[in-house]
Amino acid sequence: MAADGRLIGLKDGRGWRFPTWQFTPDRADPVLPDLDRLSQAFPGGEVSLSRWMTRPNITFAGRTPAQEMARDSAHVITVATGLTAAGW
Repeated sequence: MAADGRLIGLKDGRGWRFPTWQFTPDRADPVLPDLDRLSQAFPGGEVSLSRWMTRPNITFAGRTPAQEMARDSAHVITVATGLTAAGW
């Protein structure tokens, strides 16, 4: 999944770390939808994206972007597209 962009991975030495914010408790679909589109739309790298995804955001009524992604991925991607470095 990481190789085809459906997971966000952070290189750590010889291994990889996969931030927990991108996983869901749903066994049928254990990863948030549209992560590939989100990572393409977000103007920063994987670390910045991980920070942004885990912080409460007033745009999403105090929910984190990760929480909102589970509800409405298109909305999060639209917001991410309009971000600048000052926004994350």
